[in-house]
Amino acid sequence: MVNPLNVTIAGGSSGVENDRGNGANPARERTSAIAGLGITDLETLDIFDQVSRIAASALEVPLAFVSLLDGERQWIKTTRCRQMDAAPLTDSFCIHAVDGEDVFVVEDARDDPRFATNRFVVEAPHIRFYAGAPLYAGASIPIGALGVADTSPRQLGPAKREVLSGLAALASRQLDLQREAMMDGLTGAWNRRMLAQVVSAEIRRGNRIGRKFALAMLDLDHFKRLNDEFGHAAGDEVLIEFARLARDNLRPEDWFFRMGGEEFAALIVDSSSTKAEGLIEQLRADLEARGPKLGGRGVTFSSGITDHRPRVLGGSDDDSLPRILARADEALYRAKAGGRNCSVCAGQERIDA
Repeated sequence: MVNPLNVTIAGGSSGVENDRGNGANPARERTSAIAGLGITDLETLDIFDQVSRIAASALEVPLAFVSLLDGERQWIKTTRCRQMDAAPLTDSFCIHAVDGEDVFVVEDARDDPRFATNRFVVEAPHIRFYAGAPLYAGASIPIGALGVADTSPRQLGPAKREVLSGLAALASRQLDLQREAMMDGLTGAWNRRMLAQVVSAEIRRGNRIGRKFALAMLDLDHFKRLNDEFGHAAGDEVLIEFARLARDNLRPEDWFFRMGGEEFAALIVDSSSTKAEGLIEQLRADLEARGPKLGGRGVTFSSGITDHRPRVLGGSDDDSLPRILARADEALYRAKAGGRNCSVCAGQERIDA
């Protein structure tokens, strides 16, 4: 599960704080950095398939793949080598590649005591040779590797090491571009396009493991009037500050999006509408206490909340992103019609601030 809540907003973008060398936990650092990329653990990416095919061809090996490594498992982001997806790090060759800046090479896994009994050596895909170059989030945090493998022992010369390293740099840049394409440049929140991906992934995950989620639509009250009275620069500062407070109040596993204009959304993982309401009302209280004041007046918001439950938890098989959004929007409409600065859960009455 990935999310943007541990990233640092700076200059209208977002990045992960880099405290390597200052006692940081590498696994936690990787997990936080991966969260800031906006790639769900169920996704593969076409660009990684392309890079891995080039790597396999250039290095003349049958297997090539991209893996990201969180604190517990490796996630294969290519359509090939899927049998290694979600493997624990103890079975991962790539975890060794992230520990150094150079290409990591195993010429014959059966002769290497670190890998002789490895699951992927003894079983399919029966790796004998492996080489991996680290992938980076931003400029300095290693989060995974571009790996190539063969079922026969072999060596890797300097020229081919350079090719693998260069392709890994290309894949790293693509990760940064992926993140930038999914983020709102002003507030650092994820954008509407990312919402569609996250909701789809959470629906699939919920069907697989029996987990629900809640979605809250949040709309800043009378924002057009604020812009007209105080100017767009002041309005932008309000949006930025609201996103910051949301980031402070939501949990690390939750997601926060800017839908456009003054409208935002929060996806609350493993939550009912009632539980999500508690987080939203906590945000409302924090906004009142610490939020911006313009002309002596504070900023408020209205919210509409709904939830999605998989069939195993009593939900419907045909629930979808459009239906979830429609329920949340209808609840938001009732919150605004009922006087604003309040929450309404779909199917329930308004919840006053």
